[in-house]
Amino acid sequence: MWPRRGHMRATMKPSRRNPMDTVVKARVTEADKLAAAEVLREMGLTISDLLRMTVIRTAKTRQIPFEVGLSPVNQSVVDEIEAGQALRASRDVDLELPSGKTRG
Repeated sequence: MWPRRGHMRATMKPSRRNPMDTVVKARVTEADKLAAAEVLREMGLTISDLLRMTVIRTAKTRQIPFEVGLSPVNQSVVDEIEAGQALRASRDVDLELPSGKTRG
């Protein structure tokens, strides 16, 4: 016989803390966020899905799961430093900053 409405007893154990309750924030431009969200939506993913997969893969493999490289301007600076031309190059080459601005 079914219990009367409002008199149902819970037989499940109390729920444990959700293991995925940590929030990760990243600052990006609105344009980049919207463009990435559109690409990911076409793949059936969200930005949160991508970040979660990246964090999990990085933690398990101890490697970044994609290639990270230097911009051409910054690569030319590294090449000149490695060739022993750092002092001269530091006055002649503009450095590209993450914001897209240059300094030099």
